[in-house]
Amino acid sequence: MSWQATHPTRCVRKAVTFTPEEWDRADRFYQKVRLARGGELSFSAHARRLLIDARVVMVTVALDPDQVRADMARIGNNVNQIARRANTYDHLSSDDIGRVVAAQDELRALFLHMCRERDEQLAAQG
Repeated sequence: MSWQATHPTRCVRKAVTFTPEEWDRADRFYQKVRLARGGELSFSAHARRLLIDARVVMVTVALDPDQVRADMARIGNNVNQIARRANTYDHLSSDDIGRVVAAQDELRALFLHMCRERDEQLAAQG
């Protein structure tokens, strides 16, 4: 009996080949999904669902990673200098504490800005 005779509603058949490493990865992912669905999902249904329902999301971050890295390094250096002074003199002034808090706020603002940009791009892509 032919394959089409046993599967009359699915008349298009495609074969996929894997390297052993690719298959290990694909099978591990399939087993996780299968267990999450109660063990009743066939590999064919799993592959069909991925190919039909999957969507591609492209995220482009407007901030230059090198600039962000440089900003973070500068802020980190400032905090390290303050920590060294505190350890050397066993004392920290309120001005030093204020600079550390300001550096933390600057890092937080930079991170939130990156998150907002990513969220706006994801929302624009639907």
